Amino acid sequence: EYSTPRTFSTKSKGAQEAHEAIRPTDMSRHTVNIERDQARLYDLIWKRTLASQMSDAELERTNVKISSDKHSEIFQAIGEVIKFEGFLKVYLEG
Repeated sequence: EYSTPRTFSTKSKGAQEAHEAIRPTDMSRHTVNIERDQARLYDLIWKRTLASQMSDAELERTNVKISSDKHSEIFQAIGEVIKFEGFLKVYLEG
């Protein structure tokens, strides 16, 4: 359920492939023995590559607005619940 292999293609016949993604050459190497900053960058690249081939996450968003006859202000609450993690299981920005 977490796997959705994707094949990306361009719609324009003359489109340049200038934005080819940086990705690991061997997905079985989750970690590599290199300097700390390089290892952090590799980990980021590995996670984003894996997440790009995973199913979409499913979120349920709720918006509530409450007003009153006695006050001009409006109380607003916004919430979000993850229904299915999908790619968020591997990679969550921030």
